[in-house]
Amino acid sequence: MGDQRKEAAVHGIQQFAGRGYDVWQFRVQTYLESANVWDAIVKDAPAVAAEAAKFHEMDRKAKAILVGFVADEYLGCIRDKGTAKAMWKSLEDTFAKKSAGRQTLIRKQIARLHLKDGASVRAHLLQFEDLIRQLRMAGSKLEESDVCSSLALTLPESYDALVTALENLPENELTYEVMKTRLIDEESKRNERSYTVGDKPAAFVGENQKNGNRFNGKCHACGKRGHMKKDCKKAKRNVNEASSSRPVVFMADRNGSKRDSVGKIVFKLDSGSSDHLVNSKSFFASLKPAPQTVIINVAKDGQFLEARQVGVIAGSSNLGVPLQVKDVLYVPSLRDNLMSVKKLAKAGIEVVFNSKLATLKLNGNPIATAYLRGNLYELKIEVPEKSANLCSSDVTNLWHRRLGHLCENGMKTMVREDLAKGLNFKPEKLKFCDACVQGKMCREPFDGTRERATRPLGRIHSDVCGPIEPASWDGCRYFVSFIDDYSHFAMVFLLKKKSQVFEKFQEYEAMVTAMFGKSISKLTVDQGREYCSGNQMKFYKAKGIQIEATVAYSPQQNGVAERFNRTLVEKVRIMLIDSKMPKSMWGEAVLTGTFLLNRSPT
Repeated sequence: MGDQRKEAAVHGIQQFAGRGYDVWQFRVQTYLESANVWDAIVKDAPAVAAEAAKFHEMDRKAKAILVGFVADEYLGCIRDKGTAKAMWKSLEDTFAKKSAGRQTLIRKQIARLHLKDGASVRAHLLQFEDLIRQLRMAGSKLEESDVCSSLALTLPESYDALVTALENLPENELTYEVMKTRLIDEESKRNERSYTVGDKPAAFVGENQKNGNRFNGKCHACGKRGHMKKDCKKAKRNVNEASSSRPVVFMADRNGSKRDSVGKIVFKLDSGSSDHLVNSKSFFASLKPAPQTVIINVAKDGQFLEARQVGVIAGSSNLGVPLQVKDVLYVPSLRDNLMSVKKLAKAGIEVVFNSKLATLKLNGNPIATAYLRGNLYELKIEVPEKSANLCSSDVTNLWHRRLGHLCENGMKTMVREDLAKGLNFKPEKLKFCDACVQGKMCREPFDGTRERATRPLGRIHSDVCGPIEPASWDGCRYFVSFIDDYSHFAMVFLLKKKSQVFEKFQEYEAMVTAMFGKSISKLTVDQGREYCSGNQMKFYKAKGIQIEATVAYSPQQNGVAERFNRTLVEKVRIMLIDSKMPKSMWGEAVLTGTFLLNRSPT
């Protein structure tokens, strides 16, 4: 026994003491395999006497190893077991029991797991993989897509672009290993962007100066020896007292103004500035004359800046949180836009700095992130573009958004054929629409032909979309669509669970049968259980409805429903992006999008 423990210590195996069973089990299994006694765990004793004697010797060694690797207080679990196999099963049933309750507990732990901005991706992946391993040991059969979806839900919003790119990969290419590699690569890129090559920070320069030759001359401010005027504490105290009634800024310049691209304002976080300062009028949501001219001291002696106007800047942060910055001074001769850390603190906003970024928090919740650029932290706020008069192309783009980002030819058709009331504009060429590009990314189309219906309700196409995260405000996670092949008129129903599909189809069948006075002839669906249960098949037979089920893993054969759902999801995604509404409003956007599609040319 002593030799076994000594060898086990070399392999890093500790006695099992009630915790970390999955890791302990893996180590012990590997050790038993190396000792050539693993067959005693997975096989039964043979019937042949010669082979049985050899097996019993192997079983005796395996039992001795297991007893040596279990702590005294847990020996009761295996003390009365006659074979190594029985001992192993007893431990497994006690500490790795496969049950729905344990699976639920582990799934809750995965749901609570979230990667914070700036935290280590590798450490997060190790924690996630450990939970997935425990979930599989508890009896859950996880598909590769389930693991990828669960990992995506643990990522912060700053990784949304990467998640979107991964979601658009072909199904056979999106694996957990691919996702893991891309996340680690993304972390490396972000770390590289956070550091720049340049001069040493001021703190290190100060240390070098302190350790160098000390100045022994006379100060021209206080008259004492041992320091220069620029380092004189008394002189600095006098300057602070003289200018305490004025706003102060340490990073300012009279040499022109600098701004970022249109629609985005870049602030430098400044702990020395007593006010928020901006150098361009175009960023202000509202601007008014200041009660009195504000004199702003700068670091250089004898120089100052003037601010004659004050206003409000409204926009959204890089985390998508709406922001409104009040009492912002307009200083046209300012080099960089400055955000006062002091004013943020007075407004109840906590600013947490680390070596890579600064996080702005309100009531403990992150609202914005400023990344380190050079030696300063930069905060970007997106502000809406403003224009004094809307030209015809602006009106066309406005209607493009109102109509759920309808294409240019569709808008011209609606105006030309007067398909809706109130379209009082002349369509012009659309400008480039970022929301459309983000929302309509897709794969190559599937080539194929099909037979069209010759009457209303001759063929109905249907498909279920979901589960959708997050759930809608009323708890729905799916929607089912029914599209008439002849007229392409669609109806959509929101679902809380897939089992409601039959109920909604009965409702749809009664409604359209009463409306057209005709019965449904064919129903094209996939082979999902939500369409092919026993009760549904009886209902189809009673109503004379023929089921056209697609071949497994061939959604192209149900292309009408798949294309409709894709078009609808794109429209919903675009409208939510454009309106900046919370994702929980997707249910209302689905119904609105269906209403618009039924009235738009196809």
